Amino acid sequence: MAPVGSAAVLQVLLDVLLPVFAVAVIGGIAGRWLGFEVQTLSRAVLFVFSPALVFTSLSTVEIPAGDLAGVVGVTVAVFVIHTLLGLAWTRLRGTDRATESAAVLAASMANQGNLGLPIASLAFGTAGFDVAVLIYVTGVVLWSSAGIAFASLGHASARRALLAPLKYPACYAAVAGAVVNVSAIELPEFMRLPISTLAQAAIPTMLVVLGLQFTVPKLTGLLDPVVISVIRLVAGPLAALPLAATMGLSGVTADTVVLLAGMPTAVMAIVVAGELKGRVDLVARTVVLSTIGSGLTLALWITYLR
Repeated sequence: MAPVGSAAVLQVLLDVLLPVFAVAVIGGIAGRWLGFEVQTLSRAVLFVFSPALVFTSLSTVEIPAGDLAGVVGVTVAVFVIHTLLGLAWTRLRGTDRATESAAVLAASMANQGNLGLPIASLAFGTAGFDVAVLIYVTGVVLWSSAGIAFASLGHASARRALLAPLKYPACYAAVAGAVVNVSAIELPEFMRLPISTLAQAAIPTMLVVLGLQFTVPKLTGLLDPVVISVIRLVAGPLAALPLAATMGLSGVTADTVVLLAGMPTAVMAIVVAGELKGRVDLVARTVVLSTIGSGLTLALWITYLR
């Protein structure tokens, strides 16, 4: 672990984080100027680009078998911890069910795709990117199943909540990608190239959506977004550190697991909240605040881990 000095943190900010955030800012400015429709782009990510990225990533990723179970195990455990902390906070506050569902959604859905993948690649190279892909896919499966099911409880019956994830293609894409990977199926070019092209559009489009969602948050009603942001940025890595060691992970694999446990709330949480007719305002504020805060926390974690 490296010492966390101001010069080292600044270098990480410039070399690792600034390039990623710059794309979001440029995309947001251009999108507003050109009148991009946020909902249309968001739905394109949710139903087209993201599933293609999940399939492509999972069908090609190569991680040693010994590390695979550990990476998935820590990712699942951190997801559960974030969910329980978000739930505990709302129960402590005595909020209504819609707020509870939105808070848990914001606490559990990490931006491990459009931020996690490029940041892991810049911070830890190809080895870090491969681990980040597995974490991203695992996270997508978790939020598109358990996350959506729980969030649906705010306005739907338990049966409808459990069936809600079946509307979204990410889980199907993950299963298909895993089958292709395990069975070593060689897809014909007329299938592989279109899926690969759609997958390549996922991260840039998600960054544009992130930029379009950025607004200066109102100075009222910030308690829930601030607390959930702290849960996302601080609690995850602190939990992942001992969990990674317990699972026998080390080196770049452990570092990447810890880093991606501290990603801000995903832009996709806004999309899902909108689809589920949830409290989009709470989720959107958490996305903005946690993303702004992650500029510092991620720089500190990367400096410490390297």
